[in-house]
Amino acid sequence: MKELQSALLAAQKAVSNVGKDAKNSFANYDYVSAEAMIIACRKALHKSGLSFSRTCWDLKGTDFGMTVVSKYVLTHAESGHTIEMMNEMIVPPNQKQLDKAVLAALTTGLNYTLRDMLMIPRCENDQPEVDSMPTPKASPRPAPKPKPVIDPAGTDKGLVGALAMVFGMKDNAAEYELALLGHAAKKYSKEFKSADELPNEYIKQVLDAHNVKYREAKPGETEDIFGGND
Repeated sequence: MKELQSALLAAQKAVSNVGKDAKNSFANYDYVSAEAMIIACRKALHKSGLSFSRTCWDLKGTDFGMTVVSKYVLTHAESGHTIEMMNEMIVPPNQKQLDKAVLAALTTGLNYTLRDMLMIPRCENDQPEVDSMPTPKASPRPAPKPKPVIDPAGTDKGLVGALAMVFGMKDNAAEYELALLGHAAKKYSKEFKSADELPNEYIKQVLDAHNVKYREAKPGETEDIFGGND
């Protein structure tokens, strides 16, 4: 085994890093392709009299999905000594074509096995980590929502009368009124002591929610809140 270990050490010394040769256009970052990693590692291995190959692979189901398990063998040609290795890689889930997903996992597993075996760092001297993505830009903060405007003309008395119909629908009108006042206080950042102080738009929303119809009487009309004529 001494010959194999010495050859592996020489191969590790022969390759210091592998430059980024591919770009992820979707996420906009550069990375080292599996092809570039295989070419660089094979050159270093062959120079040291070593061969490396996958001997078999199999699919395995786990609690987290499917994985592909690969077995490899590193061989020193002159002495015939070998070292067996294994790698387990997750198969990308939710893929329409399972065969392509498995092939991608096989390629990725080989890529990382070679990198680990030859101790290739994940970065170059003047570059960030191979697989690291750029820091995403912070999303702009949404513009604050304008606070609801309270009608300066005051609350319409007819609306207050229509609101009384809603109170009549409740088992506990006083408790419901307190709930309305509290909700309106949070919405308008203002304290309301009674229903006749509530903004017109707020009362209209309550009426709509309870399907109570209301229309302001035109000049000369005596229409009441129930929609009928005197």
